[in-house]
Amino acid sequence: MNGLKTLRGRLLALGFVALAGLLVAGGFGLLQLYRLDRGVSEDLERLQRTVAIGLDVQHASIDFKTQVQEWKNILIRGNDVEQLQRYSKSFEKHAGSVSSRLQDIAGRLQAEGSPRVAEVQALAAAHAAMHERYVSALKSFDAADPESGKKVDRAVKGMDRSATEAMTAALGWADAYLD
Repeated sequence: MNGLKTLRGRLLALGFVALAGLLVAGGFGLLQLYRLDRGVSEDLERLQRTVAIGLDVQHASIDFKTQVQEWKNILIRGNDVEQLQRYSKSFEKHAGSVSSRLQDIAGRLQAEGSPRVAEVQALAAAHAAMHERYVSALKSFDAADPESGKKVDRAVKGMDRSATEAMTAALGWADAYLD
């Protein structure tokens, strides 16, 4: 206590108190920066996952539209056996891509706890049903009959409507994810 009676002792004590205050304030500041960094990192990870899901929905939509286009190519150009095989192969490739993308998206949305899981599962079911009907109708396609494409088209007319509407709805919320 004798040290606080002199001016020098009081200045040293004041310096130590100031230094301790600075250390506490600096430590608190570093703690807050750590918390902020952790929060920003978590937000960026969530944003990356969200953007990836949104982009995958868009890619699934592109594959879906390509699949439908290839279906039309089969009906229009399928009387040439080589063209029929080419477009049928592409049709199946894009159908598989849509299906696998939708399953992957549903799994990731479920892991995120998103309420959109049911919508994606319904879309996947509508797509699978559409694909099954198209494949079934394609069995009646006769490459030798020039009118076969029109007949098969009449048999499946409007079958892609529910899948198309569901895909459009998915694109709507995927775009909202990306905005």
